[in-house]
Amino acid sequence: MVRDGRAATLKLPKVELHVHLEATPRPTTLKDLAREQNEDLPARLDPDSDVPLEFDSLMDFLLTLREINRLFVTPDIYGRLLYEYLESQAAANVVYCEVRFSPVRPVQDRGMYLGKLIAELGKARDPAREDFGIDLGLILSLSRTRDPGASRDLTPEALRVADGVLAQLDTGARWGWATSARACRCCSRTSVDSAPFRSRWTRTRWWTS
Repeated sequence: MVRDGRAATLKLPKVELHVHLEATPRPTTLKDLAREQNEDLPARLDPDSDVPLEFDSLMDFLLTLREINRLFVTPDIYGRLLYEYLESQAAANVVYCEVRFSPVRPVQDRGMYLGKLIAELGKARDPAREDFGIDLGLILSLSRTRDPGASRDLTPEALRVADGVLAQLDTGARWGWATSARACRCCSRTSVDSAPFRSRWTRTRWWTS
């Protein structure tokens, strides 16, 4: 009965409303990247196992994630992560995903161009729609940068390249300001709203980001 119930659940259409792209890589993908870059994987990660990792605390998870993220050294790797994640979700009959992506490390630490990163994500999204019939809302998260000035610096460029790719730009409300960019699905254009801290949208993003 349990097996039958699981099979029935897998057939149901689903949505995924909050996932961080950097935490989605397949173990086999990490193994490939580590080999290509002559790097070691975290000791706890078995690239030949599909068993999900267990963590003792949030900090334990974040430290492991930081070790993994050092393998993401080029924009096309982020595109690969997105395509493979959407492929996996489509296999579970997920029809829509909202995926968050933070450019802090690739842009600030590795010198990648934000426009190129977003373009690679768009290039991965479009064939995934074609191949798997899955739709995507891509959220660029600038709300957790270590420097509030960095969020302000990255926002204009993110808005410039957002049309047709980003579903939302989340700068959060930590610094007393927020910018929301939401893509119109009917015309693939992006509308932008800037709001002070008192706005309802800003408070919502504060509590949910």
